[in-house]
Amino acid sequence: MSFPRLQCLAVAFLAAVAMTAAQDRIAYLDMEKIFEGYYKTVNANIGFEQRKQDFEDRLQLIRDELNSRISEVRKLEAEVKNDLRGEEAREEARRKLQQHFDRYTAIRDEHDRFRQSGMQELQRVRASTEEELVDDLLSVIRKFAADNGYTHVIEVSGKTFNRIPVFLVYPENADITPEILKIINVGHEEEYAQAKKRLDDIRSKGQSTPAPAEEGANPPAATEAQPNP
Repeated sequence: MSFPRLQCLAVAFLAAVAMTAAQDRIAYLDMEKIFEGYYKTVNANIGFEQRKQDFEDRLQLIRDELNSRISEVRKLEAEVKNDLRGEEAREEARRKLQQHFDRYTAIRDEHDRFRQSGMQELQRVRASTEEELVDDLLSVIRKFAADNGYTHVIEVSGKTFNRIPVFLVYPENADITPEILKIINVGHEEEYAQAKKRLDDIRSKGQSTPAPAEEGANPPAATEAQPNP
């Protein structure tokens, strides 16, 4: 094939690419804003926060019992080590120490199992809910793009490993985020506002309450004073 022939083909190819590009219509959106601003997301977050609080309340009950056992074990440990007490009294303390320590161990294992299974269930619920919400939003976005002749919709909220936005500059006049937010919440504006306030209150209350110390997660010093079999 001759060189002029290759040149002609190259020119034709570039012309076709330019024509295709001219036919493209590109929109940009912030999926993070859309997801967080969706009334169904806010309602789902309220349900998740309540579920999380129920889990933490039940976990705290186990911790309270665990910490009570720790106090009793340490008290009995001191009695076992007290040389001023008679041998019979110390032997009785050893017997009680073993019983309380066995109970402590059982409660600690229950605490660890419940904590692990509960956190896994919360993660499963969150992932499943997020997937459903994203599917809903993608359906709306695809329909909006088709109705308005957009050939490409580019998501701009993503960040690189350096926490830098993937798109540093883009035509903001082609940002359809506000339009999508209106569409997904149409008819639910008041519901969204009320749910948003309720969610903010729940999270504010959670932040003002200090996280409970997981004292029961560590074995008490009394384990060193266990009686020999």
